[in-house]
Amino acid sequence: MKNIEFMNSINPQYSSLILWVFIALGVNSALNGWMIHSEKGRYFHYVVLFRVLGSITLMIPCIFFLNLNYVIIKENQIIITIFISLVLSLLCIFFNARRKRSSKDRNNYAYLFHDSSNLNFSFYEIITWIIYLLPYELLLRGLLLPHYLIRYNLIIAVLVNSGLYAFSHIQQGKREATGAFIFGLILCLLTLISGNFWSAFLIHLVLALSNSFITRGNGQLNEIKI
Repeated sequence: MKNIEFMNSINPQYSSLILWVFIALGVNSALNGWMIHSEKGRYFHYVVLFRVLGSITLMIPCIFFLNLNYVIIKENQIIITIFISLVLSLLCIFFNARRKRSSKDRNNYAYLFHDSSNLNFSFYEIITWIIYLLPYELLLRGLLLPHYLIRYNLIIAVLVNSGLYAFSHIQQGKREATGAFIFGLILCLLTLISGNFWSAFLIHLVLALSNSFITRGNGQLNEIKI
């Protein structure tokens, strides 16, 4: 009860966080869906622009509802955060190295095999994923998850969080949304274990980057017809 009163005293509008999350994820989902289902998704500079715009959308509620409980890494959380991040990051790389790509992957990540930009791919891919995923994970795992833990319980907090994460991937198809829900469950549990959102961010970043570089490097998508 004291925690709830404390959070409300910081921001009387904190109960509307879920609405802001819906808006931010909805805007990003719409932009991503438009990118995927149009010719724009083939051009890397449009993907870069989308991530920058998306990060701004996600950052707005992060600033408005900022709560440092799951943001600052405490001294007793350093070792477990590093360990979790390292182990799960290696698993993410292994997963992307072994999994087979489909025609849906070619649609969702068309820019990876269309070399249509003069931008330095490696530099902008790394930078824009960091810019995009940092507020993404801060919003979902750093703010929404602890907010629901205080107001409800562990099961509801994790299911709502993972459900919203899956919702934001629905435009990429059923397979992607299902995978996002499972991955969301994992990231929520790892956040609870580590006590901060940084492990979720680092693991998510490694998953995204390893998918980009492995997919682009092995040429699998070039052999798949849409």
